[in-house]
Order: sequence, then structure tokens, then C-alpha cells
Amino acid sequence: MNTMEIRGSFISLLAEVDDPALLHKMLEKCLEMLRREDRLEELSPELLAMLERAIEESYNENDLLSNESVTQMAQQWLRQ
Repeated sequence: MNTMEIRGSFISLLAEVDDPALLHKMLEKCLEMLRREDRLEELSPELLAMLERAIEESYNENDLLSNESVTQMAQQWLRQ
């Protein structure tokens, strides 16, 4: 698989994900991997700023569930 095919597959995968929390996590992991590879210096400052802004904008505490509500849902599920 060449670079263009891999990029296309990755973009298709991202397009199928509807969960903002999962997308946020995926973006963080991609940035983490880039940093680990020490390749961030190869990216333009504008692109880095865009990626970091996307992380900030995609994070929304309203999308998160409290531990208490997850526990309650799990207990209800177990009772069924």
C-alpha cells in the first residue's frame, strides 16, 4: 500500500467515526506518535497550531459522563 492509499484509508476511517470523544483521543494519539518519532519539527508551525487547536476545540466536558452515572447505568444493565 502506498502513502496515498494509506492516507485515503485513514481519512475514510476518520470520516466514519461519529464519537467526538473517540476522535479527540485518536487525534491526541496521532500527535503523541508524531512527537515520539521526533518528526514534529518537520511539520509547519501553522499545521501544528491547527492540530493543537483542533484538540482544544474538540474537547467538550458536556460529552463526558460522570463515574456515578456510568456506575448507575451499569447497575441497571446488570439488573436486566
